[in-house]
Amino acid sequence: MKSPAFRFYADDFLAGTLEMTQEEVGAYIRLLCHQWNRGSIPVEPEKQQRLAGGSVSADVLAKFPMDENGLLKNQRLEREREKQSQFSESQRLKGKKSAEARRTGVEPGLNRGSTEGSTEIQPSVSVSVSASVSSSKTPCSPPTGDGAQQEQAGEQKEPKPSDIVSVKLYAQEISLPLSEACAFWDHFESNGWKVGGKTPMKDWKAALRNWQRNAKRFGNRQAVEKPKHDMSQYF
Repeated sequence: MKSPAFRFYADDFLAGTLEMTQEEVGAYIRLLCHQWNRGSIPVEPEKQQRLAGGSVSADVLAKFPMDENGLLKNQRLEREREKQSQFSESQRLKGKKSAEARRTGVEPGLNRGSTEGSTEIQPSVSVSVSASVSSSKTPCSPPTGDGAQQEQAGEQKEPKPSDIVSVKLYAQEISLPLSEACAFWDHFESNGWKVGGKTPMKDWKAALRNWQRNAKRFGNRQAVEKPKHDMSQYF
């Protein structure tokens, strides 16, 4: 598709038309626009004048020398056309390579058989939580009976969470309202993650489950209500 516009370099244009009259500048602009659309300007003086909206001086015509094909063209404008065409082609090729990469699952420029690193593109997933939550840790099973969580075998214990987002995520897994998760975070963050204010915590997930049991035991109805499914407003 032909481009409807070309780059206009103000300083270059002013320098190139410094000695032109106002009428000559107007004629020059109109002829440049015609060349951009048609590829060249006509050689017939009467056609030039109709396109320019008036007389075309020798100074204006000097801006459109005749090429080897007998066509009158402004060479600077044609260079801009070529640069624009090359840029468009490079963007087209990039888009084609990107589409091919998405289709095949291979990054552009990499060999499928290469042994230097993986050539597979990881699936693009929108993650709204901290990357510090490790996928190697198995979450606890949903609450059973009185709501207590049974710690699964092989789960790695952490003395403290990496951030409040981790607490919110785990609270969601065990059906603990986020208000309680925030209260849990504020309480232990303020005392240096110590149980009873003295003993360093060994497993913050176990402590959060205990926080849930105590909330239920002391009659905090909100702490045992199941949170809403849509949690996006909290992250």
